[in-house]
Parts: sequence; structure tokens; C-alpha cells
Amino acid sequence: MMRKSIYFCSFIIVIITLFSGCQFADNNEKNSVSPYNVQSKIPQNLALEMEKEIEKFEEVDRVTAVSHNKSVYISLRVSGFDRFFLKQIRQKAYKRASSKNEEATIYLSTDRKVDMELNKIKSEIKHRSITKKELEKELKKVEKDMNG
Repeated sequence: MMRKSIYFCSFIIVIITLFSGCQFADNNEKNSVSPYNVQSKIPQNLALEMEKEIEKFEEVDRVTAVSHNKSVYISLRVSGFDRFFLKQIRQKAYKRASSKNEEATIYLSTDRKVDMELNKIKSEIKHRSITKKELEKELKKVEKDMNG
């Protein structure tokens, strides 16, 4: 008799635990999965446009682009056998990017350090944690790294 009551109580506890743990959460927050150019106070439309255009290349694994005023800084991630053709890939990507906006000054690199820096900057723009002045300073540093 005692065993049955212990089993019954433990069964009830398990059932209560399951039902209380499996409740649906009612979130009133908006789903903030929007492109970084919409959320940021520093518009990135030009960079996003060029990024999408260059992503179409099958040789390029990843593209990161950041724009400021009329300048666009683009880094390409190329791996494997395609790294033997970096010069041709850069030329092709530059032509494609400049065809999107001929007035823009385009800085293009396949350097991994530049890629990491631009990813960091892009993330800061997305999260609104960088001012225009800081962005300008960071991009000057990236431009210096691109030139050697």
C-alpha cells in the first residue's frame, strides 16, 4: 500500500513538472532579424548591394562590405585552389562592384586580417555601437592595412 502511494505521488510530480516546463512563452517583442542597413544609423545600402553582387561568384566563400560616404571597403574570403587566382578574382570583383556604382571609391582586399577587421566593424554598425567618427578612424586603419 505504501509503495503504491509513493509511485502515485512521484507520477503526479513528474506530470506537473512536464506541464509546467512545456508552457509556451508569450513574447511581445518584435523579431529583430533585419538586415544591418535598416537598423544602423550609418546607412549601408551601397555596401549591401555590392556584397550581394560579389557573393554570386563561385570562387568567393564570403564577402564583407562596409560603406562610408562614397567609399566602400570590401573583403573577400577565398580558399582552396582558388587562392592561386586571387589577382583575377580581385579584378573581376572590382569590375562587378564598380558597375553597381561608378561614383563610389572601392577598396578591395583578400587579406584575412582586413576581413576580420571589416567583420568587426560590420558587427559594430549592426549593433549601433560605433559612431561615425570612430567608423571613419577604423576605416582609415583598414585602408592603410589594404595598401600595405
